[in-house]
Amino acid sequence: MKNNKKDVNPWWMQFWIAVLGTSIGVGLTFMVSGLLENRSRQQAQRQAAMMVIDDLDKSIATLRAIQQFEEEYFQAAQLALDHIDDLESIPDTTLNKVFAYLCEGAAISSDLEFDESVEKMYIGTQDIRMNLSDVPFAHNVEEFYKSRSMMKNIQESFAFWAKPVSKEEMVAAMLDTNIALSVKGLSRYLKDVLQSSPGKVYMARYPQRMSIYTDMIDEWTNMNEENKFLMNITDREMEAFAKATSRQIRPARAKDLIGKWELVSADDHAQEQEFKSDHTFTYREIYQVPSLLYTGKAILTVSLDGTWEVQKDSLILFFDPASCRLTTDLNQISYREEMKEQVQDYMRILASEEQVQAIKNNFIENGSRRARATNIDLAGNRLELTFSDNDTQHYKKN
Repeated sequence: MKNNKKDVNPWWMQFWIAVLGTSIGVGLTFMVSGLLENRSRQQAQRQAAMMVIDDLDKSIATLRAIQQFEEEYFQAAQLALDHIDDLESIPDTTLNKVFAYLCEGAAISSDLEFDESVEKMYIGTQDIRMNLSDVPFAHNVEEFYKSRSMMKNIQESFAFWAKPVSKEEMVAAMLDTNIALSVKGLSRYLKDVLQSSPGKVYMARYPQRMSIYTDMIDEWTNMNEENKFLMNITDREMEAFAKATSRQIRPARAKDLIGKWELVSADDHAQEQEFKSDHTFTYREIYQVPSLLYTGKAILTVSLDGTWEVQKDSLILFFDPASCRLTTDLNQISYREEMKEQVQDYMRILASEEQVQAIKNNFIENGSRRARATNIDLAGNRLELTFSDNDTQHYKKN
């Protein structure tokens, strides 16, 4: 009897051991999978949070630059007021600052503009918003982007920021040789603007503008400190993130390039490259041409077509010299009727067949193939092209 009892292995024990073993295995699988998924989600959440925190930090830096510009150029205008009857004694650089301070559109710098690429990525990418959707931090993100948009609108339309000289008046002044080419003429012009009612009002509103800048900087700084607190992100982590992403770029792929790109440049002419999905492209250089024959600037456009492809990290362009075209646009100029024939002759010279042939000959002599190493930013809106001599050009997607 005893031997029989030892040999018997109860069926229910085997059953429960099997069930228990299966349950533990399945449970561990789901638990590990859940832990990994949760960990991955937390990492994505922190990366998204740091991206927005870094964007806010950069916006604070931009607003500080705007405030510093305001202070520096206001001081130049104040100096001009102190020497209102002897403006010619002030250095030309100071007079140029006064002109830039008082005239709408006279001061252009990317340092004074907010970069909205991260905001567009945040709004346009559902995964990023979902990663932040269940934390209080998300509310701060929305509030920040609303606040930055408001700051931009204030600068563009609020009465305190209304320049005494409109953009149209500024362009007219720059085209007036008595002002643009004569220190005496510029001094007389600035004296009139500074003593005008709009000029006095604009100068008087300087403290209000500075106060608004300071309040906004304080608000954004406090908001970002709260953001770091909410997400438990240290300054050291942010420094590492900023360092890692400051040049977080990659070679451009063919699909990244499709569209129109404009050269970011302070030169006197614009450059565009339009890449099409059929791997053809159009290259344009657009020049603004002044002349004593007319008022305003004629537009001269040089166009070339070709084909393109991407090889590893490089963009290869094959220009078609035969496609070269020169066109002129006279819609932005005016002239006296008796000057019409001279203006037409001048335009014919600008877009003459000789000029076209000179461009074609350049490609014939130097070859029509051009190679550029590429880098593109995370948002896909900024493109860097590097030439064989290591010179670089930067483009923004239009």
